[in-house]
Amino acid sequence: MESDKNLSEELKDRYNERIVGLLERNIPTQKAKVPPELICFITKKLMKDPICNEYGHTYCRKAYLEYVKEKPVDPRTQYRLFLLRK
Repeated sequence: MESDKNLSEELKDRYNERIVGLLERNIPTQKAKVPPELICFITKKLMKDPICNEYGHTYCRKAYLEYVKEKPVDPRTQYRLFLLRK
C-alpha cells in the first residue's frame, strides 16, 4: 500500500515537471501533444489527481473511484481488484 502511495506521488511529480517544462518553453498546454501516459483510460482526458491501482495502472482518482464503486475490476483489463474487498 505504501508503494502505491509512493508511485502515485512519483507520477504526480513527473506530470507536474512535464507541464512546468511546457509552460517554461511557452508552449500552450492546449496545443501541446500530451504524452499518452498522462491520459486517463476512463475519461480520455489529461489526468487530474492520478491514482495507481494494484495492477500498476494509473487513472484520474475521481473517475476511477466512481468506476470501481459500480464494478470492482480494473477498467483497463477487467481483472478483479482484490484491494477493494470489504
